[in-house]
Amino acid sequence: EYMGTTLLFGLMIKTKEDFDKYASKKNKDLPEPPAGGLYADGETVFCTQSDKLWESKILDVKVSVGKPQYFVHYNGWSSQWDEWVGEERLQKLEYEVYKKSRQQQAQQSRRERGKDSKRRDRKRKADDQDDGCSESESNTDAAPAGPPPRKRSKYSTAGPAGAGASGDGDGESRGARGRLALPSFAKQLLVRDSEAIDARCLVPLPRVPCVATILKCYLTYKDALTHDDAFSAELREVIDGLKSLFDKALGLQLLYRFERPQYVAQRERNPRIDMSDVYGAEHLLRLFAQLPELFAQADVSEASMAVVERVSLDLLAYLEANPQFFLAEYEPTSPEYLRMASI
Repeated sequence: EYMGTTLLFGLMIKTKEDFDKYASKKNKDLPEPPAGGLYADGETVFCTQSDKLWESKILDVKVSVGKPQYFVHYNGWSSQWDEWVGEERLQKLEYEVYKKSRQQQAQQSRRERGKDSKRRDRKRKADDQDDGCSESESNTDAAPAGPPPRKRSKYSTAGPAGAGASGDGDGESRGARGRLALPSFAKQLLVRDSEAIDARCLVPLPRVPCVATILKCYLTYKDALTHDDAFSAELREVIDGLKSLFDKALGLQLLYRFERPQYVAQRERNPRIDMSDVYGAEHLLRLFAQLPELFAQADVSEASMAVVERVSLDLLAYLEANPQFFLAEYEPTSPEYLRMASI
């Protein structure tokens, strides 16, 4: 249910060590909590809303009637969702809390899929019995009601208040669950990519521009179009999440076996550098192609998938409009590399 970096949280966090690194990065150099309070201004926490835990950031602290109150922003959602809450709604950004939250989300996701399956079965039976069912009958399987009148994130289909997805246009962007509908240009480039590897060629590294630079260019492009600070902050969260996911997934799922010696050499040469600063658009496309499998591994909900898919499709359109990001020719490999790759 997370947006941005936190939307892809479950895909990046595999161990307690991963979580602790993430939490320490989020909550470094914090001021002291208010007198009698547990949480500090600027601290990233979990906030309960509609029986779910949402990663949130404390923007302000005050003491009211002797009790601390916290103004929280739900990370990745519009500032319209920001609200004052008491300490009973907050929990520390700790691994055990996160693990329990993930288990609850997985259970709810399975329940949602079960309900969707039953609705589809009922509708299929009704269609078989009477192809000309009335409008009132067909409305029994309509999408859940939309959100309350508060403004939502431009990339969201549900908010912290627990609103259901509106369902408008989702069918055009994906087919089966978690299946990103890649545009034709991306499919063609992925085929070319595969053929180049089969021909024993490689993407020369480091790539210019690299994935990190491409994503920065995309954000600059969107900022110039929107002039909306809140929207830009939300989009930046999503892009940061995709960048982090790329860094995590590259060595595990985005490489052909033939590329692994090249990857190992890059790691040995630059052990502390992010791979998004080394690889380019060719491997970024592979991430989009692998998103369904990554979603399946993390048991991501339909609402969360819709968020990433909408951003991904917009980013793919940006890549299509900038073909200079892609290689004109792959690089032939040396006899020495061919020997290493054959071992």
